[in-house]
Amino acid sequence: MQYPEYNLKYAQSIPELKDKLAAAGTDPKAVLALLTANGAYDFGSAAWFLKTQCSDTIRGGLKSGSLAGWQAYITQCVQTNVTPDRQAGWEKVAKALGVSGQ
Repeated sequence: MQYPEYNLKYAQSIPELKDKLAAAGTDPKAVLALLTANGAYDFGSAAWFLKTQCSDTIRGGLKSGSLAGWQAYITQCVQTNVTPDRQAGWEKVAKALGVSGQ
């Protein structure tokens, strides 16, 4: 799930959607429908977001596996708050993947 303005930016980055996007305009539901109609586009948005909307510093912090790196990603890139539930989920994933989490 991402903000509608990011869905629009993502859709605009896909040359194959140019004509359909022109017809959809900026209507959030129509743009989302274009993206979810194709599994590659639908599941590609996370990688697009990380690569194009997050700084090298944020990506490096995530790559480090540190709690601070994850917190920076959540607050500075995703633009939301770190909550106990989110952190607990991140810690479970980090543990399962063998990430240091330091």
